[in-house]
Amino acid sequence: MDDLSLKLLAGQPIDIGIGKIHPLTLREIMNIGEITYNQYLSILLFNKTLLQQEELKQLSDFEVFSVYCFYNESFRNLSFKALELFFKETPLITKEGVVFFDKQRVFNESAFNQMRLVLKKQNYLKDESEKEFKPANDKARELQEKLKQIKSKIKEQNKNDGLNLSDIISIVSAYLPNVNIFNVWDLTVYQLYELYIRLIMKDKYESEFAIYLQGEDPKKLDLKHWASKIEQ
Repeated sequence: MDDLSLKLLAGQPIDIGIGKIHPLTLREIMNIGEITYNQYLSILLFNKTLLQQEELKQLSDFEVFSVYCFYNESFRNLSFKALELFFKETPLITKEGVVFFDKQRVFNESAFNQMRLVLKKQNYLKDESEKEFKPANDKARELQEKLKQIKSKIKEQNKNDGLNLSDIISIVSAYLPNVNIFNVWDLTVYQLYELYIRLIMKDKYESEFAIYLQGEDPKKLDLKHWASKIEQ
């Protein structure tokens, strides 16, 4: 998947071989509802460690997904709605339990894992596999910690459960010059969060720089410029 970040920034579908995963715009998410959208994401990104059955924990996420699609009608119906939403195609299942779009495009473990990677990237969700392979990614950890701190402050101020999608939409619409409440709906989730994180980084930098101008020791400040690389 070459140029994945560029395609995500452009809001382009990502081809994983068996089909193209389409990024939904905020308008599309609004029309189906954020709760429903998150349900669709959750069922495709489930973690087998949450299961109670010990025998299923011995299987891979893909194997558990296949088993549940075959034996559990409710799980299959919700999963197929989710697949149809993101792929814009209707999935099918064989009598042996193989999920496919057509005979040449079958959901094997490789395609399943690629799908999950793209969905996580599209929706700015943390990829646990990256944490295993990049344990010393200081920039990513630093940015993530900043986001946690900012969300924590807002949560304390508003006495709620933190930011949801509508909060991020409102913030980006209010503070970016070329994005407003009327055109923000054409953005994808990835584009929205890229803008939101840039806004946070810019605000953080300007606040730290103002303190520096007042004579604060620069060693005690984080003066990393807001136009630096974002590590997801």
